[in-house]
Amino acid sequence: MNTELLYTLQDIQRIDEQGKEKRRDPRGNPDPFSLPSILRATGDFLDRKGNCRLLLVSSHNRHVVVLFETPQGVRKVEDYQLSSFYEFWVGMYVKRKSTTGPKI
Repeated sequence: MNTELLYTLQDIQRIDEQGKEKRRDPRGNPDPFSLPSILRATGDFLDRKGNCRLLLVSSHNRHVVVLFETPQGVRKVEDYQLSSFYEFWVGMYVKRKSTTGPKI
């Protein structure tokens, strides 16, 4: 069975706010495969590519497909193993922990 979920900007903002609430719980365990984590990693990925604009992201069968537009207006589609996005996510999580963690 195939399922397609479409999210508006307002949906994404609401989901992000819900995720922030969960992250405030020090006992909470982050989920690298959740929608907010995949979207956050996708944004980081596109920023590293040079300020590209996200057009579509799809996660299925342990793959993430990203359709984006370069600053020059060229549209590209790239397909990644979900594990590649896990590595992006771990890097972001470590960076966030080092900047928000307790100071000694």
